[in-house]
Amino acid sequence: MVAELVADRVVRQGDVVGLEYDGVDLVVAEGYRIFYRPDFQQVSVAGQIDESYVGPVDFDAILVGETDTYSALKDSVITEGRWETAEDLAQLPVRVEVTTLSTDVLRKGVAEAHIRTITGLANTKEGPEKASNRREYKRALNWLVQDLLEANPISAGSSVIVPLRAAKPVANLMGIPLENQLEVHEKRLPFIAGNQLTGEEELGVGISIDNPADWGRLLSIKNGEATVVEGCLATSFTIKQLMQLAIHMDAKPDKLTIYAGAITQQGAEDLIGFCEEKGIELNIFAGALAYALDEKCYILTDEGEYFVGDAGDFVWPGEEDVWINETSGEQLRIVGWDESGELQVEVMSQGEDDGSFRTSLDPLGLLNDSQWREVLDENQAQEILDGFTA
Repeated sequence: MVAELVADRVVRQGDVVGLEYDGVDLVVAEGYRIFYRPDFQQVSVAGQIDESYVGPVDFDAILVGETDTYSALKDSVITEGRWETAEDLAQLPVRVEVTTLSTDVLRKGVAEAHIRTITGLANTKEGPEKASNRREYKRALNWLVQDLLEANPISAGSSVIVPLRAAKPVANLMGIPLENQLEVHEKRLPFIAGNQLTGEEELGVGISIDNPADWGRLLSIKNGEATVVEGCLATSFTIKQLMQLAIHMDAKPDKLTIYAGAITQQGAEDLIGFCEEKGIELNIFAGALAYALDEKCYILTDEGEYFVGDAGDFVWPGEEDVWINETSGEQLRIVGWDESGELQVEVMSQGEDDGSFRTSLDPLGLLNDSQWREVLDENQAQEILDGFTA
């Protein structure tokens, strides 16, 4: 059903070219190549991409375009014309707000302190391998996103696009209900030379949605607002590809709003140019701003350290952050904290990403529940409380 909908929509515009590889067809439109399978199956890139890639290899659609733009951002540094004050942001043709450039001195100082914490953890020897580092990282990121929401709340009931995987915990930290989270797989795909899809060494983006109904929700952004949550916005490459697919499927939004823990100026400028070209109003709300990228497009400080590191590795729950109740088949997942610093935990059916769940702001009560006492011993429960509560 998912791939069927994609195949049905992408052939409406552009020239269709059949490929010999795996029954794939190609649509060429607006400088992009869109690969899909007209038999409604997903496109596999197994064996076609660099072995350094880690992630899914089957997608509803694959877009290739602007490889040169992405390559130009590698090892890039903004030296002139930096956005350094709120006044600089006010001169932009779109709305961009960054907490660390706020005119509110207290708000700015608090945000800077949390970014210093995140930067410090990103550059530790243990990094996300150490559980306490992940917990402290999530705590600091939580305060940043709560600040973003307080200043720029998301409309109640709005569907929010959540690119997997780093954005998922961020969306949870923001308190976006699961039923409002539109989870999208967006993966950068480093194609190898001689591959059977593009034939060349270039970069593409694989896009898929697990829940068929969510494709309908994505298409409903036509003439409306698309809201996207990101852990950080380094290059805007995957967001642009998703918007380009929506445009080609006749679902161009009038407005795009981005929430991100951190952004780079070059990534934001690239997205501004894209939205101006496509006639899309753009709003960006971020916790912090950086000006440098390394060869892998990780965000760097001016001193060459990681600015936020791999946010996905830090905020995605580790094995010790998930407990399974073998009797009930439920999972207890550590999520984050609410605006008052209280621990948030989810309990959901095992293996169900969109199943029923409950959130507890009384972790001690939940962890003392007789059902969970069988799973968590006293030392484990205390470790959770010590590591996650303010």
